[in-house]
Amino acid sequence: MIRFILIGGMQHQADQHALGTAIFSHLRISLHFLICLFARNPNICDWPTLYEENLMFFQALAPHKEITFELANEENFAQQAAGADVIYFSGGDGVPLYSAMARVGPEWISHLVGKTVIGSSAGTDMLSAYNFDPQQAALDRGLGLVRVKTITHFGAGGCQTPAIGWDKALQQLHAYGEDLPVHALREGEFVAVTQ
Repeated sequence: MIRFILIGGMQHQADQHALGTAIFSHLRISLHFLICLFARNPNICDWPTLYEENLMFFQALAPHKEITFELANEENFAQQAAGADVIYFSGGDGVPLYSAMARVGPEWISHLVGKTVIGSSAGTDMLSAYNFDPQQAALDRGLGLVRVKTITHFGAGGCQTPAIGWDKALQQLHAYGEDLPVHALREGEFVAVTQ
């Protein structure tokens, strides 16, 4: 069994108690947490600062846990995933995320049994079978690790709003690919799926 937590984006807007419970309640006191920032281009994003921000965010969700954090890297991602109890894929841009995962290869997927895998925004898109990416304003396939369809940042304004509108994007997602459960996840909203 693998426990997936899919977040619609802006995780700091989530109900912190509910998110902490969903992620950590079934895990032992001492655990290893892998933070993957592949959706953020390291040439334009400050990975050390992003890593620290995520470390502090997740530690605050589980102050009673003894968590060892690690920053993911492409060179040994499969080994890092094998040693982790929790793997978190941050939000950002799907293009660098998918490119990094293509370079990493699929070996890491065989190490997921018994783990908790979290995706936020682009991370959620990647883990899902199908998604509507508001940034690209397009339907896409994810890795299919979670047999659902997702649309992240649902209902958000500004640059996240697809040109066709949220309702039309959701209709297109329902009709796209296989008939699977659809999750229109608002900012801070999340769903837990065990497979």
